[in-house]
Amino acid sequence: RAYELREPRSPLWAYLCESALTTSPTLIDDRVYQQIPSEGLVSFDALPLDSPGGVVLWKAADVTGVVLTRHRGRLVTWDAESHTIGIVDERLGALVSERQMPQVEHLMATSVDGGDLFATGSDGRITRLVPR
Repeated sequence: RAYELREPRSPLWAYLCESALTTSPTLIDDRVYQQIPSEGLVSFDALPLDSPGGVVLWKAADVTGVVLTRHRGRLVTWDAESHTIGIVDERLGALVSERQMPQVEHLMATSVDGGDLFATGSDGRITRLVPR
């Protein structure tokens, strides 16, 4: 469900998922990105007009993990279970590349739009990742 806290009309829209959600959504501009275990990464219009069921912009079944940030039209995703970072085309939902990072325990971004990436390793190190 999507809610606008300043609007008396709630919820704005709702999407019926086939499986329970285990991660939080990410809002960047006018899009909501949600990892749905049975569907992959799904992109929704955040504020669709007259669409109580929501508007799905694309589904990427081959993308796992949550969206951390966006850089130059590409989304950076992190799958904590498989320790995999992914790069996804934000317009099409196509997986551009992915890389396993087995020594990384946590990956975080300072902002959802153009944020710096920081990784904490299993050995206690903190590393800043710089996208190219």
